[in-house]
Amino acid sequence: MIPGPGDRRHNGEVVGWRGAGLAGAPKRSALERLLDDAGLRAAAGEVRAEIAAIPGTAEVAVLMAGVR
Repeated sequence: MIPGPGDRRHNGEVVGWRGAGLAGAPKRSALERLLDDAGLRAAAGEVRAEIAAIPGTAEVAVLMAGVR
């Protein structure tokens, strides 16, 4: 994540805190670490699975319809 305006700074910090990526100015060493670091790769995979498990809007609409 390259920090910038809006929520990119916060999102970059969260990605770094989660261990799923690096935040900061792009440098060769950081890019190499992104490609080679198994821990970063594993954490990014976990985040991908968490996001995939989030219900879609249609599923949420069906759930909300049953709440009434």
